Amino acid sequence: MIWGVFGISNISLQVQGAVFRRRLRVFLVFEGVIMRKKVLVVDNSLVTLKILTKLLEKENYEVETAEDGLVAIEIMEQFEPDIMIIDLIMPKITGDKLCQIIRKMPAYDEVFLVILSAIAAEEEIDFISFGADACIAKGSAEETIKNILTVFEYAEDRNTAELSRQIFGIENVQVRQITKELLTSKKNFEITLQNMADGFVALTPSGKIASVNSVAIGFFKTPEEKLISTTFFDHFAANQKDVIVDHFKKITNAAIEIGEHSPIILHGRYLLIKMIPVFCEELKSIIVLIDDITKRKSAEQELQEYKIHLEQLVVQRTAELEKVNESLKNENLGRQKIQDELVHFSRQWSRTFNTISDFVSVHDQDMKLVRVNKSLANFLGQDAEELVGRYCYEVMHGTPNPWPECPHVKAIETGEVVTSEVNDPHIGKPLLVTCSPSFDEDGKLEGTVHVARDISQQKLAEQEKEKLIADMQSALSKVKQLSGFLPICASCKKIRDDQGYWNQIESYIRDHSEAEFSHGICPECAKKLYPKEYESIHRQE
Repeated sequence: MIWGVFGISNISLQVQGAVFRRRLRVFLVFEGVIMRKKVLVVDNSLVTLKILTKLLEKENYEVETAEDGLVAIEIMEQFEPDIMIIDLIMPKITGDKLCQIIRKMPAYDEVFLVILSAIAAEEEIDFISFGADACIAKGSAEETIKNILTVFEYAEDRNTAELSRQIFGIENVQVRQITKELLTSKKNFEITLQNMADGFVALTPSGKIASVNSVAIGFFKTPEEKLISTTFFDHFAANQKDVIVDHFKKITNAAIEIGEHSPIILHGRYLLIKMIPVFCEELKSIIVLIDDITKRKSAEQELQEYKIHLEQLVVQRTAELEKVNESLKNENLGRQKIQDELVHFSRQWSRTFNTISDFVSVHDQDMKLVRVNKSLANFLGQDAEELVGRYCYEVMHGTPNPWPECPHVKAIETGEVVTSEVNDPHIGKPLLVTCSPSFDEDGKLEGTVHVARDISQQKLAEQEKEKLIADMQSALSKVKQLSGFLPICASCKKIRDDQGYWNQIESYIRDHSEAEFSHGICPECAKKLYPKEYESIHRQE
């Protein structure tokens, strides 16, 4: 297989009064056949797509366009590009994520990836780390086109070292404060998603997977690059797929939950699935929250089976004692259902942050609250705005000093995620707290993101199970049975016990059953033992 240069084209572009000329190689020879180089442009701006298409087609490139990453992946099934120009900030799949997915596809190892970034001035972009070959800062249309042509020329000359050392056009863009703030919020949101206990999946209105967090990847047991752009329902068994599709079609304005009563099982795990529609004038996406309820379902099943087993034992023992004893009353087993669920995710970070049922908060290094979600604010009985700027230990623990073994302190010291159980009477309920360090774009530690979950129901369920087992074992221990052959004296009617001792019959029966005796004397024995008294009483009668 021999690749060679066949032809060249002159490009002239008027840029700020000067003529910019480049000689680009746009043809390839593959086994003697002339082929134009193929370019796939991915950008959610239709204007950008039209401008780049017009420019590249004028230079004899074969051009295809896609308005987002999902569409790009579908196009690549039929169109194999030599070069891809990818916008960094896009809905559904971001440019960096799309680059990572492409680099994990063996068929596209040699495709040349160019990132276009509108945030190059606000955030340092390590484009090499996610698989891009070059990065261009979005500026004016003229500057952007000029930089694209420059990058193409470097690529043709195989000057990859120069491409990796710089972001082309960054000198012509200015830092915007609002963009930096939005990027910080985005990072906090991403940290929350990756450290929450539940799986997170973003779907298109047609059910295609646009993004997932690490927990969801674990549920599907499929690499992220193979999950993206696949249909969500296709990952489930046929009968469960029909159930999920049926509920998906019924989504209107409210969230839909499935899996509590009709089991949804994936790779041996019982899942509770909540689908939340996100609107912006029209349905834009569906957020799917996936809770692993396998342990809870197993505990419920064990409780149910143990209850049935104990009830059968009680019935069996009671039936055996009906001949010699009163019936035992069977105690009904009460069962408390445990249900932990996260609330709705919405179309943007603020709504998602405020609809999570866990207590979520952002802290700076000094342990002051930077942001508090609605669940935590309601629990504390204050507005979220009033809590900002206060020390977390004063708000949560009512103390002037940090809580002993505070996970925030450990996370700051180690720079790693810390999870611990907090039982403080001042809070009033046990919490499972996950504390994740948060870093700025320069890698400097800013603070932590806290996610605290109420585990009081889990604790109560464990206590109830232990109490139930103790109660039923106590009931069984009280069940006594009198059966078999009894050695009895033919004369005095005493009974011999297992140790060889002879016992009065009433003492033996009382010790081996629930019966009690009341002594009297029959007429025949009274006449025999007390004849005078008997005759006297008989005459009076």
